[in-house]
Amino acid sequence: MGEAYVVAFIDWFRQPEHGGIALGAIDMHGEVVGYVIGAPLGYARALSRHLFWIAAGAVILRPWLFFRHEFRNGVLDRFRFVLGHLPPHTSEPEIPAPTMSLVAIGVSSAARGKKIGLRLVQAFERRARELRMQSLRLTTRSDNAVACRLYQRCGWRPFSASDEMTYYFRLLAEHSAAIP
Repeated sequence: MGEAYVVAFIDWFRQPEHGGIALGAIDMHGEVVGYVIGAPLGYARALSRHLFWIAAGAVILRPWLFFRHEFRNGVLDRFRFVLGHLPPHTSEPEIPAPTMSLVAIGVSSAARGKKIGLRLVQAFERRARELRMQSLRLTTRSDNAVACRLYQRCGWRPFSASDEMTYYFRLLAEHSAAIP
């Protein structure tokens, strides 16, 4: 989608009024080697509205994006969501509020295998606790075995899965009721 989209996306999470988390991992040479981004549940509509014109401009400059299946589905999902059509309800556990969603995480290919992802997830969880969150949620592609192993190693539990996506949650409250 281009640099303008990425900058606007990250900046949105950094705004204090959105209550989000945007953390980066920097190596000893000052290079960004990883990031993690999150926001309280309910962020998606406001973010989609904020990014609409930037995304539209990016697509006009890069029309080949429409040849990608994931891109077309993502655009359709965003339009439906902004118009108030909620996605189909998945079976999800009752988790204590407030809940933070882990929206995006990434580690550069040069830094993989050095536990950067693990440290980013741990830093994300610490920051969420500081913000008084009681639970966390995320979605990842089901075929992303590396990410699924990382989340499970960090104590995240899957609560729903399809051929394409797996949904996870993590309780942060120390004395929460048991969740099946």
